[in-house]
Amino acid sequence: MRIAYLECFSGISGGMFLGALLDAGVPFELFQKTVAGLNIGAELEHSRVHRGGLARDDKRR
Repeated sequence: MRIAYLECFSGISGGMFLGALLDAGVPFELFQKTVAGLNIGAELEHSRVHRGGLARDDKRR
C-alpha cells in the first residue's frame, strides 16, 4: 500500500492536482472508472497543454 500525504496549508487546485497525479503515473483509465462509478452522467477527457513553458512535450523527456 502506498500513501500520499498532502499538506495544503494554503489550498490546492483540483485540476492541477489531477494533472500532477497523471504526470506521476496514475493511469487516466482509473479516473474514468472512478467518475463512471459515481453514476452522475459526467465524463472525463484530457489533453496536454503547454503554457508559459511549464509543460514539456514527450519528445524532450
